Amino acid sequence: MIKTFISNSLKDTEKIAKELSKIIQRGDCVLLNGEIGAGKTTFTQFLLKNYGIKSAVSSPTFTLLNVYDADFPIYHFDMYRISSFEELAELGFEDYIFSANSPYVITGLTLIEWGENIKDALPKNAIKLNIEKIGENSRKFEFIKDE
Repeated sequence: MIKTFISNSLKDTEKIAKELSKIIQRGDCVLLNGEIGAGKTTFTQFLLKNYGIKSAVSSPTFTLLNVYDADFPIYHFDMYRISSFEELAELGFEDYIFSANSPYVITGLTLIEWGENIKDALPKNAIKLNIEKIGENSRKFEFIKDE
């Protein structure tokens, strides 16, 4: 499934997040791709609002991970600064997203900014959300989910 959306405002982005929140669910791993300033964290803020998160949602750029509690855990990673599998292991990445019983079952919703830095460690069925700046306040969102 590929869905493409154009946003010309924050209100548009909020509507896109609402629509995608009906598709994105527990067990999914979503890669948020886009250059700095494309709107990855802003989109995440709007998306999490749809899962009942009322607290502030910020970029985990320096902490590498923010955890939010909805009806299921939501893990928001930023892999911009990760440059090796050793760093990923120190972070305990697999412990956050995979069940202790099975290395193939994701326990919560995982959102990853800069996932291309760890592409070999990601689940094969990861969803991609590409965000492209097409104007000062305009963005193109391309949602790609294998079926």
